[in-house]
Amino acid sequence: MKKMFLVIMALTFFCSLSFAQEVKLTPYGVSPFMVTVDTLEQYFDSRFPGIANTGVETKMYLKCEAIDTTLTSAVWAVIQEPAPGEGSFGTTKDMSTTEQLITFVPAAEGTYKLTVTDGTLADTIVINASKYMGTETTGGMTCATCHNNAGYDFKYDKWQETGHSDMLVRGLDGTLSSHYNEGCISCHTVGYDPNADNDGFDDFDFVYPDSLFVGQYDNMMAAYPDAMQRANIQCESCHGPGAAHMEGGGALEDAKMVMDISTENCAYCHDDGHYHVFPDQWNYSKHASGSHLYNSSYSGGSCVPCHNGQGFINAVDDNTQFLTEKFKITCATCHDPHDASLAHQLRILTNQLGNGQDTDVGGNGVLCMNCHKSRRDGVEYVEDYLNNPFMTDLKYLGRIYYNIFFKKVRSS
Repeated sequence: MKKMFLVIMALTFFCSLSFAQEVKLTPYGVSPFMVTVDTLEQYFDSRFPGIANTGVETKMYLKCEAIDTTLTSAVWAVIQEPAPGEGSFGTTKDMSTTEQLITFVPAAEGTYKLTVTDGTLADTIVINASKYMGTETTGGMTCATCHNNAGYDFKYDKWQETGHSDMLVRGLDGTLSSHYNEGCISCHTVGYDPNADNDGFDDFDFVYPDSLFVGQYDNMMAAYPDAMQRANIQCESCHGPGAAHMEGGGALEDAKMVMDISTENCAYCHDDGHYHVFPDQWNYSKHASGSHLYNSSYSGGSCVPCHNGQGFINAVDDNTQFLTEKFKITCATCHDPHDASLAHQLRILTNQLGNGQDTDVGGNGVLCMNCHKSRRDGVEYVEDYLNNPFMTDLKYLGRIYYNIFFKKVRSS
């Protein structure tokens, strides 16, 4: 009887909640594997990292998503562009009754503002289109000019210790793989896009060598210096082109650069359906579903470090800032793109259990233990239950029906 009463109370409370309807406009990442499998519709004919800082002439994919409602008649528009007609929409694709995609190509450098409207609902996105510059240049300012000091946590120095920083070096020197070939360099260089002219690697003279051996990278650097300034997997590979960022001095109000922890950004190279499959595997996990995002508060509190991808990063970095945006648990949540001081570029390999015990076993799995562990001391938890079983049952049932209700709403 008591449990039935609790169930009725929980359902009454949750059914009384109202949800704000909205549409959300975001970049939509397309991996090489998605291009390969889209053989029927051929809508995805080029890859896209899913970030708002993009190369000039790059084909972008954008998504309009209806939250707590369905789309009826989405209308897309360019409300700001460097000059009239320099941004063009392509075709749309209805993914479901709540999601629609559209393609967009920024034809010139500059800032674009795009909007989508569906009835009374609307959202806007700002896109910066620029050109690539590379970090390996010998003259002028580069990423290393600023991001190589204490204020930026020596990101450039740390990046140089990662496998990204010398990927093409090892490839051309023949130490990466006996099967290394010209098809590999599209992911092992900066800004590679045959359909765009934006000072990416492929926009400069380069002839792939007939043989690979130690020292071949240096030969290519001497023979093709412009292209090789964009060799290896550099800052712009993940953050987008940096020319406009450098010209504007990186103004805080519009830095013309992005920091993005989405798996789609990683999948731009790490999801080809052949040698690289981790993003596709991640897509089947609970981390990717985002269901955990609706189970707790995201303005702060003890839930954030484990239920919010950026919250975990903040906790590892001892950053206590509050979060208002919900981030899934992505690749970059657990792997630090800039730091190889730990195996597999893991963010942390220490952990303390709910009873205060430090764990020193588990190998790389200690990272996972930071969230997949007991939250409280077992003895204390049992004693609390025995002292007040009614309140413990109420909180437990409340969580159950909260999850059920939200899942039902989100899937309706």
